[in-house]
Amino acid sequence: MSSLTAYEVRPLDDEAKSRLLRRVAKERGLELSDAVLGYWLSRSHRSVRRLLDDLDAIDAEALRAQRIVTIPLLKDALGL
Repeated sequence: MSSLTAYEVRPLDDEAKSRLLRRVAKERGLELSDAVLGYWLSRSHRSVRRLLDDLDAIDAEALRAQRIVTIPLLKDALGL
């Protein structure tokens, strides 16, 4: 009989989500400040997939408006 290895996949905590979002944003040429990340995560979905979808909207709004990512831009992009 063969043995199987089981792995537990745990959800990311807010600190890990912040690191992930900051890394993905940096790859896109965006900088997310601690204030922006704190505001976003305190008012957002918990799903990483939804957060990454939100990052798409934030990226598009920053490009459209030719602005850096700030809390007001975040509010505009996400309708907060």
